[in-house]
Amino acid sequence: PEATTPRELQAYLSLKQLLSEHGMNASDLNSALNRFRRVYREHPLLNYWPQEVTEAASLTPQRITEIAVLLPLSGRLEETGQTVKEGVMAAYYENLAAKEGKDVPTLRFIDTAALTPEEVVAQVGQARFIIGPLLKENVESLVPLLPSSANILALNRPDMMLNNSEEVIPTAQPAYFALAPEDEANQLAEHIFSRGYRTPIVVTAQSSIYQRMLEAFQARWQQLNDQRGDDQPINLTTITFSDSNSLKEGVTQALDVSQSRERINQIRYMVNEELYNVPRSRQDLDAIIVFASPEQTELLNPMVEASLSPFSNNSVPVYATSRSIEYDSGKNQWRDLQNVRFIDMPWMMPGNKWADLDARATNLWPDRNTQFSRFFAFGVDAYNLLPSMRNLALLPQVSVEGLTGNLSIKNGHDITRTLPQARIDNEKIIASPFSREPGDGDLNRQRLRR
Repeated sequence: PEATTPRELQAYLSLKQLLSEHGMNASDLNSALNRFRRVYREHPLLNYWPQEVTEAASLTPQRITEIAVLLPLSGRLEETGQTVKEGVMAAYYENLAAKEGKDVPTLRFIDTAALTPEEVVAQVGQARFIIGPLLKENVESLVPLLPSSANILALNRPDMMLNNSEEVIPTAQPAYFALAPEDEANQLAEHIFSRGYRTPIVVTAQSSIYQRMLEAFQARWQQLNDQRGDDQPINLTTITFSDSNSLKEGVTQALDVSQSRERINQIRYMVNEELYNVPRSRQDLDAIIVFASPEQTELLNPMVEASLSPFSNNSVPVYATSRSIEYDSGKNQWRDLQNVRFIDMPWMMPGNKWADLDARATNLWPDRNTQFSRFFAFGVDAYNLLPSMRNLALLPQVSVEGLTGNLSIKNGHDITRTLPQARIDNEKIIASPFSREPGDGDLNRQRLRR
């Protein structure tokens, strides 16, 4: 039913908040729902009660005695698989300590590297709780063969889901948990669009993974523009580069700096006198999005700042994903990424809430690089998510705070990660929402004058 009065609307908002706070615990949820029904006993919502809420309130805790974990533990992806395994084990031992050894499931790891899908299924046997497999091709071939009674947390997604398809693989009860680069591109598109930016430039490296991110960003940007319901044209300038020369050329062309220099040269030729000049960049540009490696982004950011007109009153923020950030490159990286905004896992942010786990992981693996630190966090979250899958699938309003992001389930099967936002300021990472901050324009102009 549609809300027509403030009180009716308040009921919907209260129910959403109630589900968000108590949706992971059926007992607490029942108590909160009983209070809700008393407060809103005359509300029409009670006559159109969501079936999913009733189901969530009736859930009984699952008893998990064994978990089969399917990972590539040998061969080409051995290091990746072993790192995810270490994350699973870290979460297991934390669970073991919290429950003092009671009602903790056993773990059984199955190496998928040299096995056929049928051989993996045979090794899974009677296990009804499964984490994995990790590779996309194994998800597509193996998940349909697993028994319908299995609770599966696959560590990747089929291609059709990456294309925002609503179709679900007809199989067991799978949830798909992935570190897909397309997800970060979609989140950037949504954030930048919601902030009112309409004429961004997207700078993309030529490699396949960054081109995938560009395609995802363009598709989401088109959807967001279509949802506006007007006929305004989509202004999205794209630059694809292969090396530093093509990057510099692309940036100066896209910012109209090269055209400005040509006009200056024409005026100099006509007047035949020395001119004191500063090339101007285009004035309609409102944001720059980067899909590139950390090394490439370090090159790009100074180029952008050097190309922006110092006469503009508006700063042009540069946005990046976690693919552009590496935490083990040294301080020069942070200097070159000054004022860049980016998204990344909570686990990678300084001062995160998992200080004890972070200290133990650093002690055990002091030389672990950025990418494998993210895989470790992925393993931790996979283990911790498994018991919560039913609640999250029934209630998309509910989310859990994981090492890899704020985690929820849409469409009953697709785990989404909302990543925190940060920016680089004076060689430090400052966790903050993306915004047009008042000092940004002044900071850019000060740096340009140096």
